[in-house]
Amino acid sequence: MPYYEHIRKERSAIQNMTKPLKMWLYRNKAHPYPTKADKMELADHTNMTFTQVSVCLPPLPISCSVDMIIP
Repeated sequence: MPYYEHIRKERSAIQNMTKPLKMWLYRNKAHPYPTKADKMELADHTNMTFTQVSVCLPPLPISCSVDMIIP
């Protein structure tokens, strides 16, 4: 398998994992900070750990406009 094919599959997997997080942010753009229960639910849906979800979500509203996120 060529190296670029491996990178493409890895990028696709990451995008599939983060899509539910971006959709959650889009639905909750008025208050983009999830509760602990929200994070646990997102972790179940994304096959990420609770810690990964916790680390991923807080920077997103700060680093990019929620209006720019398209589910």
